[in-house]
Amino acid sequence: MKSNTQLLILYTLSFIISAGGAFFIAKFGHKFSLIDIPNQRSSHTFAMPKGGGVGILISFIYASFILAVPKSLLISGVILSVVSISDDIKDISVKIRLSIQLICSIIFLLGIFFYREVPKEIYPLFLILPVFIIGTINFYNFMDGIDGIAGIAGIIAFGLLAYYGYINGKSLSLIYLNISLSLSCAGFLIFNFPSAKVFMGDVGSVLLGFLFGAMALLFASCFLDILCILSFLFTFYADELTTMAVRLKNKESISQAHRKHLFQLFANELKVSHWKISLYYGIIQLSIGISAIFFRKKGEIFIFILLLLYFLIFSAVSYYVRKKVKKIS
Repeated sequence: MKSNTQLLILYTLSFIISAGGAFFIAKFGHKFSLIDIPNQRSSHTFAMPKGGGVGILISFIYASFILAVPKSLLISGVILSVVSISDDIKDISVKIRLSIQLICSIIFLLGIFFYREVPKEIYPLFLILPVFIIGTINFYNFMDGIDGIAGIAGIIAFGLLAYYGYINGKSLSLIYLNISLSLSCAGFLIFNFPSAKVFMGDVGSVLLGFLFGAMALLFASCFLDILCILSFLFTFYADELTTMAVRLKNKESISQAHRKHLFQLFANELKVSHWKISLYYGIIQLSIGISAIFFRKKGEIFIFILLLLYFLIFSAVSYYVRKKVKKIS
């Protein structure tokens, strides 16, 4: 059990380390070839330093040692981040990235069995859990496309995870880690919102995606918990799934880079300011997450129907916007 003073130091340093990492890359990223050159799929029009999420990585490592979190979580997160920052410098093939994500997911999942007793309800899902983690990693990575969106999503998602863990009596170390991650995202956001001076890069977005997927499993004692936790990152899952459906319908490769997410259509085709889109996404994400927590006692069927309703509304908005964009293009 950490004292209030120790926790205050941890949280303060998490914020400062992350902000410091973003500032360093913003100033010196070009010296390490950490520069994002815009192309036809970009939502920005000029070169920008990327890899600012390295501060989030350092903050995560620091907090992990202080809080003695599961070693498999730390090891997997660090491996993924090292590969990701290498990818930020020089592109690594999709096959290699997915292979490493699979290995790290398996390392983490095997570690769960040594860290705690796994609920029997999770056993039937164990073989598909790597797919869930890899999916969440890439969903978070793909959604990091405009100023502020990944940082705001991280603040809300990990903040809600911390609260959810607290009200359900989960591990204090993991609750503290989630607070630390939320504050790390806030530290990074100083240099990424409302107007970006540095991009998070794969080193940040891949790590955050992995950690959210991992926390979902560490905090889950039943299927109801999984549903509630998924709502904490609802906008990312909904935008990615609807976009994938559209691209599959159009017989496009879902692994190929593009800018057809709903948030990208708002930013590029409809010319909505990045900060407004990111803020709206954050408000929706927070509202849906809070509603899932509030209605949790009504059971998994109710929460499932509630999330399905939210998804249908999101899909209807997506359909309307895409139809509007098609008319003006």
